[in-house]
Amino acid sequence: MTLPYSPSRAVYHGNGAATAFPFAFKVWNTDQLSVSLTSPDGRTTPAQGWSASLGESGGTVTYQHNGTPLPAGWRLAIVRDMPFAQGIDLVSASRFDPQVIEDGLDQATAELQQLGEKIARAVIMPATSDQSPEEVVATIYASRDAAAASADAASAQAVVAQASADAAASSAATAAQTVQTATTDVVSAATAQANDAHTSALLAAQAAASAAAASGGLAPRMDATEQKIAQQGTRLDAAEAKNSQQDTRLTNAETALASKANTDLSNATGNAIAKYFYARDEKPSGTSGGATSSGTWNTRDINTIKNNYIGASLASNKISLPAGRYHIRANAPSFAAETTRLAIYNATSSAYMLHGPTGRTNPGSAHIVQTSVEGEVVLDTPSQIELRMWTQSANSYGMGYPVAGVPGVAEIYSELRVWRM
Repeated sequence: MTLPYSPSRAVYHGNGAATAFPFAFKVWNTDQLSVSLTSPDGRTTPAQGWSASLGESGGTVTYQHNGTPLPAGWRLAIVRDMPFAQGIDLVSASRFDPQVIEDGLDQATAELQQLGEKIARAVIMPATSDQSPEEVVATIYASRDAAAASADAASAQAVVAQASADAAASSAATAAQTVQTATTDVVSAATAQANDAHTSALLAAQAAASAAAASGGLAPRMDATEQKIAQQGTRLDAAEAKNSQQDTRLTNAETALASKANTDLSNATGNAIAKYFYARDEKPSGTSGGATSSGTWNTRDINTIKNNYIGASLASNKISLPAGRYHIRANAPSFAAETTRLAIYNATSSAYMLHGPTGRTNPGSAHIVQTSVEGEVVLDTPSQIELRMWTQSANSYGMGYPVAGVPGVAEIYSELRVWRM
């Protein structure tokens, strides 16, 4: 027979199902095959436990990886592995068997095909090159290491750039707070001056009236009093004009800050720093706010964010806040649960931060009371907060009774608002 060209290699990718892997090159026994595996991390090892069935121009390797089909991410390679030995001994003046000679030529051709397949995967230098394949490979590895070092340096620079961006955002927030405080103080001072001038004018008018009554309406004294009132009115007009100027400066300052919101302040709307968060408990129409337990703190549901401009998040009734200073206001109803009270609880530090005033409902009547809590807190680290309610009595509708006669409109129970200071 003849031996046409055929690749001396077959490569397969695992799919978690195939166990039979055919190959289309001639071998004369299974000892002339080599089967190897490459793991997802690039490590290549000889395959163990495979078997093969041979045909006229190829065959099939059967393999299971640890008793199961080859998983995805793995590769299997089947290659010729000829012995590179010549076992034909021709004796002079004897009969030559053509099949023996042809098999020897076929096996020699198979060895050449095997070498050709390997050379096709090798680093081959031009005939005029002064570099050896080893030197070329060393250069490739050096380039790889240099690229990895450059990537590490770029990553470090990205960290520094992010830190600079965070510092810029913090500076912008501080500047906004400084301008707001300064303009508020100036407006307050101008308003106080205007109020003082107005008070002085009223006192002067009263003094004028008293003087007129005491003098019997003497014209000279009345003229002097009217002149003083006119002077006070002029001062009042000047103070009001100054107040108007300060209002204009405040508006201009806020407009200037709004125009300077950068990519680190992507939520800025109408002001350079958006500082408001609002979430609440929404339930389908006709659904109660939930049951209360007797003599304990109950965690209120908060499940829907309506506004979020402070980088907060909500999950499992917990609101995650970045470190900072906040003003918090919350309210929630209770139904026939007797004495109730709201509180803001720091689930991260396991501590109550704010308590509201006590409310009271009658357990024997359909009585709903709204309780509230409000105050200012400082979070030194990112924290999760909860809205909790203490109830004296257990009631299946204790967290809120659904409103009758409003079908299709969601029930709203707990509400929580946060302002970043």
